[in-house]
Formats: sequence, C-alpha cells, structure tokens
Amino acid sequence: MSGAEIAQLYICPIESDVIRSHIELKGFQKIYLHPGEEKEVILELDERSFSVYDVEKKAFSMLSGKYQICIGASVHDLQLKANMEVVGNSYFRNERELFPDYFREQPHGMEISAEQFYQLLGGEPKHDKEKKRGEYTVYDSYQDVVNVSMFGKIVRGVVHIGLKIILRGKSERDPAFKMVKMGVEEGNLEGLIATSGGIATPKLIDMLVYNANKKYLQALKRLLKK
Repeated sequence: MSGAEIAQLYICPIESDVIRSHIELKGFQKIYLHPGEEKEVILELDERSFSVYDVEKKAFSMLSGKYQICIGASVHDLQLKANMEVVGNSYFRNERELFPDYFREQPHGMEISAEQFYQLLGGEPKHDKEKKRGEYTVYDSYQDVVNVSMFGKIVRGVVHIGLKIILRGKSERDPAFKMVKMGVEEGNLEGLIATSGGIATPKLIDMLVYNANKKYLQALKRLLKK
C-alpha cells in the first residue's frame, strides 16, 4: 500500500571534549512511496552542521573530531551508520577536564556537583530576596502568596479538595495530578485568573493579595464590593 516515511539525518560526536548533545538532528525529508517504489534522498551536511558556538570567538566554529553519521526513521530507529572525521577548529577549552560530571556514564539521571554547575554557569546564581508582607502583587506565584496568611491557607485547602474532585480517580502520586497541582502552585496569580475557568476570580485573587500584605480592611471592602 502507499505510504510515507521521514528520513532523518543525525550526527553523533565521538569522544567530544565539548559539552553538547550526544546526538543532533541535522536534516530530514518526508518521502511518499507507492507499493514497490524506491526513492533516493539527498540530505546535505555543511560546515554549520558540525559547529558549536564558541563564546570566546563569539561565533560558530566547526570543530575537528570524529563523528558518527546516522540515518533512520527516528532517533530510536537508526538504520544506517557510518563514521567520518572532520578537520576544523579547536574549542577554546577542554570541558571534559573541567566538568567531568557531564561526561561520565549516568544511567539513572544526571548528578552534577554544585561546584561544576556554578563554574559552567560562570558564578553562583543570585537568589531572589525573600518578599516581606506588604510587597506581594498579582505577579507573584500562588504558592508564595497563600503560604503567608490564614485566608490563603484556607483557600489552598479548598483548591486542593477541588483538584481531587476534578481529577477524581487519580491518586496524588499520579503524574497527571502532580502536573496540574504544580501548574496551579507555581503559576502567578494573574495567570491563574485566565487558566482556572472562572474558579479564581479577580475578587478572590485581590483578597489573597490584600491578606498576604496584611491589608485586611481592604480585603473586606473587596469582598463586599460587587
């Protein structure tokens, strides 16, 4: 029967001393075939295909080294493989020596030391200063705001019950439940108005912010306002 296939071209750096993906998609082409038909596909590699951004030169640079060229229907179905060597430039530093954690075999997920991460990042990241009550706005996260007032904690409890009702049949350990809960907790309050389907009304959000900022009279006025 007639059908279609996508030929995908990947390169795999062999023993690279630069932190980069171990397999990189560099081209693809969709082919339509009738029963018994064959077609030849040409996917070209150029200098940019083997380049990485060199932060010292502030430009892309084609790196010397050995590469494996792979072609298949997907990254999990590579049917053709061949090795080739590229003569190009050297990277400005040997990252294998500087950041060995990024190159060692880690079958159960990457474990990177804080020291190597900060060195790669260029310094320890600056943490946002902790907000004081009186500084919260609708642009802060739901999680941050509800944790600082009794009203917020009550709302958080009600929302949690609401999530269990909406996602009935799913345990709190279920990835779908965790994803929805995380989306609510980590999103900002203004965004929650648009994504909650009318549950998080502007009035409720304003009251959460007022209570977080200890402006209880204004919260009461907002409650009574139509």
